[in-house]
Amino acid sequence: MKKVIFLFSLLLAICSCKSLDEYNSNVQMINKVNSTSYSFRGTGFSKSIDDCKADAEMNVFNVLLFKGFSGTDLQIPLVDNEAKSKNDNQKFYKEFFNDHKYRDYITSEVSIVSPVKQVKGGYSCQVQFTVNLNSLKTNLQQNGIIRKFGF
Repeated sequence: MKKVIFLFSLLLAICSCKSLDEYNSNVQMINKVNSTSYSFRGTGFSKSIDDCKADAEMNVFNVLLFKGFSGTDLQIPLVDNEAKSKNDNQKFYKEFFNDHKYRDYITSEVSIVSPVKQVKGGYSCQVQFTVNLNSLKTNLQQNGIIRKFGF
């Protein structure tokens, strides 16, 4: 009986361990700054502090492009079909996310709004920044990712 309890406890302990890949990102729109810009807050996770900040930024852009922000005027994602768009425009998304081209649309200082926390396997941080949405939409239209609105 002691072996069964020990094995059950060991299995429970192993299952409760969380790797860095299992953390989910909390992303939210803070407010509409003006007619062209919005302020966002995102959480990132990474093995280094610098990469943690970049992960939080990418998480915000990922939700903005492919998911939308429920309960806001940005609830409809900018890109209709994520899988098709990523497949058809691989070069664009590689440059946009891997080469950090999304930073061209950040119009404010990216500030860490909560202390960087050490979590199992790396770091967690929360950042806040403003995005020029009109400029982002224009670039997406020029690259054929989205069609022009109203046409």
